[in-house]
Order: sequence, then structure tokens, then C-alpha cells
Amino acid sequence: MRGIVTQDTKTKAGNDFYNFFSIGYRNSGLNSNKIIAIKELFNFGRNTKIQIMVEMEIVYQFFIQPKEEYLKSMSTQSLRSVSAYLQQLIKNQETIQKY
Repeated sequence: MRGIVTQDTKTKAGNDFYNFFSIGYRNSGLNSNKIIAIKELFNFGRNTKIQIMVEMEIVYQFFIQPKEEYLKSMSTQSLRSVSAYLQQLIKNQETIQKY
């Protein structure tokens, strides 16, 4: 199974971010064999924090704001970070195999 993005959000803003991220992920053509998890954690006061994880490794995290433009820009930034992380994993596997 490839291209799995899981969701563990607690607020509407977290759910909206997940929707933006998952649509961007499917449109980008990444289709990784790693499981990508979107987690929302309660933080100080009334803040929540979003963590984007690839196979239990935190790739990107930020404090959430309910503004739609902010959520879209954070989903784009998160996709870049996930893409760079996945490319680095592939590069590391190729380097190990060359020895």
C-alpha cells in the first residue's frame, strides 16, 4: 500500500489543514511507501500544534492558526519538507547500497 496519510486532529483548523495537505499530497504525485501522519497536539493555553511525521519521525511542526490562507501556506511548506525528507531517505539508501 502506498500514499497513506493518516489524521489525528482535534479541531476544525486541524481538520482543514489535513484536507489541504492531503489534496496537495495527492496532486503532487509523491505517492511514498512510507506512512505520513498528521497529528494535532494541545499546547500551552488554547494553542494547538500540528506535527507532520513520516514513519514516527517528525519532519515538520508548527502552531496552528485558523486562517485559511495560513493553513494553505503551511500545507505547501509541509509538503516541501516531506518531499525533501523522502528524497533524502532515497539518497541515503542508494549511498548504503554502493558500498
